[in-house]
Amino acid sequence: AEYMGAADLGGSSDPFAEVAVGSQRFKTAVVSKTTNPVWNETFEFDLGADAEAKTIDVRVFDADKGSAADLLAEGHVPLSELALAAGDKGWFRFADEFPGSFHLAVRLGSAAAEAASTIQ
Repeated sequence: AEYMGAADLGGSSDPFAEVAVGSQRFKTAVVSKTTNPVWNETFEFDLGADAEAKTIDVRVFDADKGSAADLLAEGHVPLSELALAAGDKGWFRFADEFPGSFHLAVRLGSAAAEAASTIQ
């Protein structure tokens, strides 16, 4: 992700992302003191388990010790806009009320019912 707002004193954040398709959710590691985190993590989703799922949802939070994480950004990528079979990747803007964008690479797995997505 890049150009995200700062949540901590000193002008940075300690971001981590939650990536979801339907009810399936995965969480990245925390990247300390940055507004341009790079996670480069891959998650596999079973599209058959969430046949009603229409989007890949990305929410980025600022990790805070001793208190709840603060929402920094949120974005949604419609599965219908992605070329899953061939693999697709690109930069996507967060929702209008949040600054910045995120990079997502998506490909359909060999089982034809699994999709892997890598968030950066």
